[in-house]
Amino acid sequence: MKGAAAARLAKSQFPDVIVLDIMMPEMTGIKVAEALRETPVTGKITIIFLTALLTKAEEVHVGAGALQKYDVVAKTVDIADLIRRIEAAASS
Repeated sequence: MKGAAAARLAKSQFPDVIVLDIMMPEMTGIKVAEALRETPVTGKITIIFLTALLTKAEEVHVGAGALQKYDVVAKTVDIADLIRRIEAAASS
């Protein structure tokens, strides 16, 4: 899905959790997250980033920069781990 379309969909559907890739067509996942954070209606949606830009070893060291506010999962994804993170985010 294109980044702008993802932002529009979130603004109309109000999901509990969104899983975004960092690299997306039209606008990056980070730009989508920033656009959602700007409005009160979508500002509280939990966003988890899924990316191939980090290795599993780097995943735990994402404490700086634009991603520090988000849960970040490096590809190749452990589906059980991703499901646990989504469930934890949805229940908080």
